[in-house]
This record gives sequence, structure tokens and C-alpha cells, in this order.
Amino acid sequence: GNEWYGKKPDQESLFQLVRNLNAWRKGMAKDFLVYGKMVKPLPITGSDSVSMATWNKQNVKMASYTTSRWEDSKGNIGQIVVNFTTKEQIFTMKGIKSNRVKVYRNPEDKIFQTVIPDKNRELKLTIPPLSANLLIENR
Repeated sequence: GNEWYGKKPDQESLFQLVRNLNAWRKGMAKDFLVYGKMVKPLPITGSDSVSMATWNKQNVKMASYTTSRWEDSKGNIGQIVVNFTTKEQIFTMKGIKSNRVKVYRNPEDKIFQTVIPDKNRELKLTIPPLSANLLIENR
């Protein structure tokens, strides 16, 4: 959204985010992101608001995350939440139907944390900067 001769965005952070997200696409989230079917994501709240510049120099406020929800070929449902900021973010995911959720914090290994949603069917997540979490609901 900036003119080519203006101040450049932080290039190294951008490259790190792309490397991290590509690792998810090739790693733990591959069955969802490459071979899966996109479904409506569960709502998420609690993010910081960040300002993004548009091509016509307007600032637009938006959430400090992006998310998408997928169904793999086996019927498993996974939602990936991406923190694209350079600060750790805390989010709350709402409307979880499952009694247990597997939370993957690393795209390269199969280690996960099993988390139980609270009585309101919500789950609080902390996601490091320029990173993502994959949440898979147990059926």
C-alpha cells in the first residue's frame, strides 16, 4: 500500500512470516490447506487492532490475525490462526463443539497440546509473533 520510493515495510519480518506459513502448508497443515475443503471459521476475538495502509494512502483498522477453517479428506476439522504481527497475541476462539481440541504450535512435528474448552465453549490461545497455531477438534 505504499509508494515504491517510500519507506519500506520491515522486510525481514515479512520474509519470516512467509517462511513460517509455508512450513505449515508443507507440514502439519498440509492435509487441510492443500488437500482440504474450506469451511466457515469459528469466530475469534481479543486481538489487537493494527493499521494497514491502502494504495490510496488511507489507513484501515483490522484485526491482528487471520484465520481459516478446513475439513480434510478424513472428515477432520482444523482451523489455523495466524498472528502476522511482531508481538505475541492472545485470542479467544468461540463456539467450539468438541470437548477436546488438539493445538499444534509447530508445523514440523506431531507434538500437540490437548486443550479442553471452558464452560462457554471458548478456548484462549497465545500465538507467538509471525507464527500460527493449528487447532484440530476431536470428533
